[in-house]
Amino acid sequence: MPILVLTLKGADERRAPLVRRLQAMGLQYELFFGIDGRQGLPAEHEPLVDRSARINAGRRPMSDPEYACALSHLMIYRRIVERGLEQALILEDDAIIGSALAALARGAIRPVGDLMLLDHWKGFFRRLGRIRLSAGFDAHRIAVPPDLATGYVVTRRAAGHFLDCAFPVRRVADWPCDIASLASYAVHPRIVDSPDQKAAPSQIRESRDGMNRHGQPKPSGWRRRLTRAYWQRWLRKRRYRRLDRATALDIGPADPPQS
Repeated sequence: MPILVLTLKGADERRAPLVRRLQAMGLQYELFFGIDGRQGLPAEHEPLVDRSARINAGRRPMSDPEYACALSHLMIYRRIVERGLEQALILEDDAIIGSALAALARGAIRPVGDLMLLDHWKGFFRRLGRIRLSAGFDAHRIAVPPDLATGYVVTRRAAGHFLDCAFPVRRVADWPCDIASLASYAVHPRIVDSPDQKAAPSQIRESRDGMNRHGQPKPSGWRRRLTRAYWQRWLRKRRYRRLDRATALDIGPADPPQS
């Protein structure tokens, strides 16, 4: 299975632990250099985005690094379609992996559906329809999309669908549309891990936190029970299930000791 590592030029140190692990496991990979939005979104990409978009229930606009990240994932989908790849394994450059990732890449663990998330956080999953993979891994059908796109397998069909509904970009990565409308699954235990989201430096998070927020503060206390969002969450919790953050046993530190 082709492995594409999404990274930025100049991010050698950030991607070094992942590259060393891929090489140690004898896996072929390709570095895919995305769009760098840290100093602003390059002018040639402005026609592809919608600056009027508001996210988080209309509370804030998207930042330039967020636009760049979303466009970078879309560039990978275009590469998959143009090359005619049946499917590809996408890793962000800070992904933490172990032998289960190698088993997946070599076909010992067979991916299912149009999209299979290898790392995920939060989200809701259907109680029925679990698919047994192999080596103790299961695939759970996604009902409400989780966060994170650290590692995933995407088919050409899904990549084409994302490209059809993505432009102009008005949603942050991870996904340009509702992936629950596709045959989307999440692997449990997770085959890919990600650094601590609070401890690891993140240009996207810093830019996001610095954006102005719009609208009124979210209701708190008993007032939130008067909102539609509260009862939607209440219903989801009873219809669907959550998954814990268990990972494959051999996923260890991001940078293993050198021999």
